[in-house]
Amino acid sequence: MKYRDKKTIKNKNSITNKHTLKKKTIKNKKGKEGEYFWKKERTLKLKEVKEKIMKIYLKNYEDVGILYYNFDDLVKNNPCSYGLFIYEKNKKEPVGFILYWLSVFGNKISVVITKDKTIATEYIIPKLIELLNTRGFWGEFNMKLEYLLRKNGLNNIKNHTIIKTVVKYITDDDIFTEDDERRKEYPLHNDLSPVGSYLRKVGILGIKRKAIYGMPCLSKKYDSLGCNRKCIE
Repeated sequence: MKYRDKKTIKNKNSITNKHTLKKKTIKNKKGKEGEYFWKKERTLKLKEVKEKIMKIYLKNYEDVGILYYNFDDLVKNNPCSYGLFIYEKNKKEPVGFILYWLSVFGNKISVVITKDKTIATEYIIPKLIELLNTRGFWGEFNMKLEYLLRKNGLNNIKNHTIIKTVVKYITDDDIFTEDDERRKEYPLHNDLSPVGSYLRKVGILGIKRKAIYGMPCLSKKYDSLGCNRKCIE
């Protein structure tokens, strides 16, 4: 069905329960310096910060389109979902996070947000690129987040066979080729959208242009059956 509607950061650390950052500080909104660290948490076990997470989510996705209005709906269909949360030292609430869930082809990154542009630049985007350069992590991106990934040297998957394998119900007609006029109709940051982009229906949001980034586990071979399994392709 055809709808019409430099630098790469290498993965240096394995994905562990706690991600420590190098000694690095950035100034928060009050002008004070704070130290930040990453922490991996099972989303189903989160209790105290659920309301805070949803506030950040709703604020960040109001222009893109909101699919969920409470945290339980966000994770209930994905029991093997995790979040990498960034905290300021001695603070209980996260200032940003990356959510991902275990799909057939590995960990699909689904939500990437923060309430602070500096934290996004210094921490969120570098960590996201690190994940997407790790075999078994992938995601569908568009708009500003996709632009930032490409600006930092990451490219999308263009192979039609891989795209149609990883994303259900996509056909060759849905995927943008080099001379496809839809690249102009669905621009990315005032430029043509990337070759390999495609159109698909995203729930109540309707038809959206997306592109795949990362390294899906195409072999579907893992080192275990648990939620923390790793791709061994």
